[in-house]
Amino acid sequence: MKECIRISIFLFFIALLFSEIVSAKTLYSNMSLHPINFRVDTPYPMQTYATFSPTIVLPYDTSTKVTPRRSNTYCLYSPSTSWPSSSCTSSVPSTIARSGMGWAVNETGTIPTGEWRIGVNTSSTTSTGVGRMLVYAWKVCAINGAEYDTLLFRVQGTRDHITAGTNLETISTTQPSFNFGGGECYLIVEYYLNVSTGTGSEPQKQTLVGNVVGSNITYPTPVNRISGVALNAPQTDPMLETGQIFIVNCSPYTDDSIYGINMSFEFNYTGNPDFVEIPLSGALLTANASGEQNVRNNTPYSRLITARGGSEYYVRCRAYNSTESIYSPAQKVTVAEVHTNKRSYRSCGAVYYKVRVYDSKNMPRDENLTIRLYDPVGNVMNQSQVQTSGGVYYGVYTPPMGSQIGEWLIRIFSCGIFSKSFGVGFGDVNEFWKMEITQPTKVRFSPSEAMPLTIRFYNQAGDGVRVFTLVVKIDNTPMPCSYVNGAYECQGITPSSEGVHSLNIFGVYIQTSRLINETSYFYVGG
Repeated sequence: MKECIRISIFLFFIALLFSEIVSAKTLYSNMSLHPINFRVDTPYPMQTYATFSPTIVLPYDTSTKVTPRRSNTYCLYSPSTSWPSSSCTSSVPSTIARSGMGWAVNETGTIPTGEWRIGVNTSSTTSTGVGRMLVYAWKVCAINGAEYDTLLFRVQGTRDHITAGTNLETISTTQPSFNFGGGECYLIVEYYLNVSTGTGSEPQKQTLVGNVVGSNITYPTPVNRISGVALNAPQTDPMLETGQIFIVNCSPYTDDSIYGINMSFEFNYTGNPDFVEIPLSGALLTANASGEQNVRNNTPYSRLITARGGSEYYVRCRAYNSTESIYSPAQKVTVAEVHTNKRSYRSCGAVYYKVRVYDSKNMPRDENLTIRLYDPVGNVMNQSQVQTSGGVYYGVYTPPMGSQIGEWLIRIFSCGIFSKSFGVGFGDVNEFWKMEITQPTKVRFSPSEAMPLTIRFYNQAGDGVRVFTLVVKIDNTPMPCSYVNGAYECQGITPSSEGVHSLNIFGVYIQTSRLINETSYFYVGG
């Protein structure tokens, strides 16, 4: 037993060492200057910074020099610049604002707690004097149009770099975790030669060598942390019929990485317990768009889901990065198939309807049903107890003369309650009944984004009809529309300004000259 314990401890120790090596990120000092500008906000373009690169960029560079002539001074290294002694200052470098010279890398997520190793490769023309390397590490972020500088840490080495020849040193320090979320952020490292004893001679130079082994930084590999996902909608089973639309809305909880965390909208269904992403087309559930990329902390994201086929579904959201997935709770969504042969009927016309029932394996199942028909004011006009045959029941009901006109309801009571609406009218079947907008299929839009609309008009018989005049406007800007395959296809562009905007649809129905004038509102912005 003791031998096994020793072996286990040894293997665990090796695993820790291996894990530490795998999780480290190493970057090399590239002495070539590259202008660095914030991509999201541009309060302060950072042209004076060189970049850290994941590989050594040859040839090595010796153009970054300082002249440590005076004692008790701090000489700042500027990439590819040779400074005279007058550039060295007796003031201790600021811990509030960056100097504006050094090396930078775009970073996001959270750098975990762990060891940082700063490799320094220098050369000196003299051994007269004493100077040690002082390193400042900063987090610089652009958030809402402003720059924020945060000193992560400063650390000084022990080697005297005013020593003739080549001087190599690795400065190690253990630091807590640092979060680079909330905006576009850079990790910036600035190097100083802390001169306690000067060389006393102007020509003597000390060089920070770049593009070479030993001139690098190593720190724990950043991670995009996800702590949870909330399912905001649906909160209860919406109990739908085929063709209806519902919203799935979720909010991820993260370290607010600006990129690296995505979210998918998923479902499973009777007979298939594995969750998959809700597709854009198919016979079960379909979404109006694919998953969301680069989601932000505590921000709601929505998809419009259309119930294409009857079944018992569960929906959820998955937030994921390159290494892990976090799931929201799953919510049951029941979809029943209740069909009528028309959308609207005369008050003396027969209503034919069909009900389908499925078992847990999505196969037809016979079931005892209670069927009720309600008029527009909620009166039960008909009730029957029936049983399906082969999983299907066909029914017929004729509203009596003088029945209430408007939206009627068929309600099926079984393992749940399922509904189907239809219209009961009077007079000419060509009388306009309703307008249906099947798009837009987004909850909100980005500025200047394409906004397609599909508009259909129906008469009392449930047949698609054309209108004499159709004008569609976003605010006061008309949208071009064309009549294609029984529907008006309109193409618009959302306004460039953020906020609430109007969508107005105005038409004149050909048969009866009835006016259609409806206004809805949508939001443009993040």
